Amino acid sequence: MVTLKSYKQKLEGLLDELMSTAPEIKGSILVRKDGLLLASSVKERIDRDIIAALSTALLNVSNRAAKELGSGKLSHIILVGDEGNITLTDVGRMGVLATITSKDANIGLLLLQMKRTAEKAAEILTEIMTR
Repeated sequence: MVTLKSYKQKLEGLLDELMSTAPEIKGSILVRKDGLLLASSVKERIDRDIIAALSTALLNVSNRAAKELGSGKLSHIILVGDEGNITLTDVGRMGVLATITSKDANIGLLLLQMKRTAEKAAEILTEIMTR
């Protein structure tokens, strides 16, 4: 029998795997669309709950803007700061994947790895919802 705890371990394993793809990744979190933190993997002291809430809000507002502007489905969001970046992408209809990186991260490679991680996470979340 698969428990919710084992699903969380699977999700955290995915995030750990994502973190291992590049040393520039400082943290990654998986959040439900309502802002509830599902899983996280962080190297530095990062307030996961704040990032979770802000990530969901940013993605929701950006999805609405894309819809209103007729831009189609939003692929991802990249916030670029002086000291680092935050990249957000949808995880199916259920969640948001946020990755915090240093400013010198390879964004193209990061987006590829995030897409793969988001697809795997969506499968796990679908499994949870259908059990």
